[in-house]
Amino acid sequence: MLKLLSLIGGLFLHTPLVYGQSDTLNCTDAEGKKTGYWIITGKIRPSMGYCDTCKISEGQFVANRKVDKQLTYFKNGKIKLIANYKRGRPVGAYIKYWENGVKREEGSFAKGKQQEVLKKYSQNGGLLLYKFFNEDGREEGWTSYYYENCDTNERIDRKQFEYFKRNGVTQFKSYRYYYSGCIQEIRDYEDDGTPAGGHTYKNDCLLTDTLNIGTEGDVDKEEPCRKKDDIEPPGKIIDPIKFDPNGYNRLYNENDDLWMEGYFKKGKLFNGRLYHYDENGLFTKMEIWENGNYLKLGDIENLDPIKIPDYINRKYPPKRDDEINEDGEYRDGKLWNGKKYVYDEDGILLQIEIWKKGKFVENGVLDVGNDGYKDVPATFGPPYKDGYHMIYDENDEIWLEGEFKDFKFWRGKHYIYGDDGLLERIEVWVDGKYHSDAQL
Repeated sequence: MLKLLSLIGGLFLHTPLVYGQSDTLNCTDAEGKKTGYWIITGKIRPSMGYCDTCKISEGQFVANRKVDKQLTYFKNGKIKLIANYKRGRPVGAYIKYWENGVKREEGSFAKGKQQEVLKKYSQNGGLLLYKFFNEDGREEGWTSYYYENCDTNERIDRKQFEYFKRNGVTQFKSYRYYYSGCIQEIRDYEDDGTPAGGHTYKNDCLLTDTLNIGTEGDVDKEEPCRKKDDIEPPGKIIDPIKFDPNGYNRLYNENDDLWMEGYFKKGKLFNGRLYHYDENGLFTKMEIWENGNYLKLGDIENLDPIKIPDYINRKYPPKRDDEINEDGEYRDGKLWNGKKYVYDEDGILLQIEIWKKGKFVENGVLDVGNDGYKDVPATFGPPYKDGYHMIYDENDEIWLEGEFKDFKFWRGKHYIYGDDGLLERIEVWVDGKYHSDAQL
């Protein structure tokens, strides 16, 4: 008997997906590539922590590339994401859900870029974000962020922050609001996006004025929904399957925002960074932690490499004779885009620093296998022999396709995905270096 998966809400334009008997399910072609309808279960991907019969994802494949409607699931069986694909790339409308089944986000892709309206919602269904993108994938018009309602039964959309952009450039004014509805701050901008001053106000407006402006002065402190037990202590393990209690980790909060990164000891952050967000998910500050204690506030625009604790020094095998100190693209004699390898005095590899546009941006995560060192992300895995290769990541998405030379990715395309598995962009590499982004 055929099983028919109906379209949700009539949003998607493709025909419903159909699969038949088990002999036509999870098939591969003559080259071993996924073809036809696939259902990925916990038995196929045990590292993800799903039960053997629980669905992780399902959808159509052609030569290992996703096509048409695709669904991914939470461990409780509820739908996590519905999206359409063409040749392995997201196209058209998509919907994300919270684990309780409430809609989390809805938007649309075209040519690999966000298009038209993007909306995000809280777990209670309240609007958190409204944003519009033009055909070039740049923000256009007014963007509005909203508070998450303190009363879960309340359905009032309370603005927290709004600004205006033309073709991705902030112009005119931005407004920040108190939870009460009074204006907290107004800032002005030049046509080129340069800030041109502003004013702050107290939370004492009458809520009857057209602009709801109170007395000009210092901003009043306001935490309408804050409770002591809302603050999680450092050391929370989000994904114990992938978590190294005595190594380097990058942890994300329930909104998939980076929460902690750095070296952990006995399951707690030891040396690294702790990111804070407000009730609406907006980044507020970054803390630097050393030796298991808060040290100072950090500068998100100018990140310093995370200090390597002493207990990490003997975690990795000795430096190979052919190991290098730096690798990548250089400008004016300095590393521009690439990697720096950090060793101790005995040649023990301690960490890999990722550099972009002449600045340190993050630490690569080291993973030692039978083939030696492998840093994740931002590199291209274990050595591959010279010639053409098509390589897939752990989610069976195409990751690299092109020519390798001297065990390095030499010429081709590098596919980059978001945490939700949606393709974000494609890098074109020429002569072993990043060249440009490809048009999707």
